[in-house]
Amino acid sequence: MNPAEFTSTYYIDRRGSHSRKWDGQHLKFNRTDLLPLWVADMDFMPPRCIQEAICTYVKANPLGYTMTNPNYLEAVIDWYKRCHNCILSKDWLTSAPNVITGIMWCIGAFTKTNDAIAVLTPVYGASTRAPAMHSAESSLFL
Repeated sequence: MNPAEFTSTYYIDRRGSHSRKWDGQHLKFNRTDLLPLWVADMDFMPPRCIQEAICTYVKANPLGYTMTNPNYLEAVIDWYKRCHNCILSKDWLTSAPNVITGIMWCIGAFTKTNDAIAVLTPVYGASTRAPAMHSAESSLFL
């Protein structure tokens, strides 16, 4: 399937749906004619198998805060072994609730006060503020 076929089959115009990506541009940029190229906010439906897996989970489980499923950690360990011939220990791993929190944890774990951090752009907005929150110096590279 070429890109044009994929787009005509799966693309969903999310303007007018309260999408921060599309409907919130004016809040940050004071304009609405930009093409937002976000990675984590997709404009197409997930594959049917993912939709079905989510529906199955929701029908069988209450929604709430959960701990990391041990099967997830085993899958990560198995993948690293299979794909990279790298042996990981389960106690080396943790999971973060989102990307920004993970970045913040890494900055806190691997830097000291006044260390310098290179931030390559474009990047999540919070990533440019994260070093200062840990008393580190950041340099933006555009």
